[in-house]
Amino acid sequence: MYGFKEKTKYFNELRNPAAAEVDLRLLRTSAPAHPKLKMFARNPQRYADDILYTLLDFKPKDAIRINRRESEKAKEASGAELQSGGDTPEDAPTVSQQLLSGNLEGKVETSVQEEKNPFEIDAEIYEKQAETELRKQKEQEAEKCAPQAAEQVEVLEQENQELKEELEAEQDARTEAEERAELAEQALEEEKKKEPIKVAPKSKSTKSTRKLTGKTSKTKMSK
Repeated sequence: MYGFKEKTKYFNELRNPAAAEVDLRLLRTSAPAHPKLKMFARNPQRYADDILYTLLDFKPKDAIRINRRESEKAKEASGAELQSGGDTPEDAPTVSQQLLSGNLEGKVETSVQEEKNPFEIDAEIYEKQAETELRKQKEQEAEKCAPQAAEQVEVLEQENQELKEELEAEQDARTEAEERAELAEQALEEEKKKEPIKVAPKSKSTKSTRKLTGKTSKTKMSK
């Protein structure tokens, strides 16, 4: 929504740890499926800066200011009603008393070791709602993809059947070729058996002899 410089400027202007809970409620309504909501709900004042910085990605600065003002007005109105009814904030029941008496909206499980505050409960509710929405979306996508998947399965089955038929045809052709080769070899062997054996004639060998003559070569003696 904002650039880095602009976002940092508005973040510094709007920093207020006291408004962390109000900003967290606005963040829940703006981004109910945000993964950090549960962490922020554990201690809103501790994560006040993180909540505000994240909220600036979803809401403009004016909307954040208006939401804070409306929250302050609502608190003032509720305080005036308590005073007019004779109850002071000190006399009002605490969260733990409401949990024990069962007057808190929704069913909340409490334990001796740790009690969940309302912000954690709201965060869990929003997370469950987000999970249900995601599941619905996945189911719808699966329903849309089901016909396409069925068509793909049919195409694959046809291709497999064609491959099987081609393989069987190749195997048949191979067996036929082997049978023809065996028949050809048998025919050659039979022809070889029928042919008569030819004996090569013996050739007489003649030895050539040199005739000696009575002439001797004269040699000159050198002194």
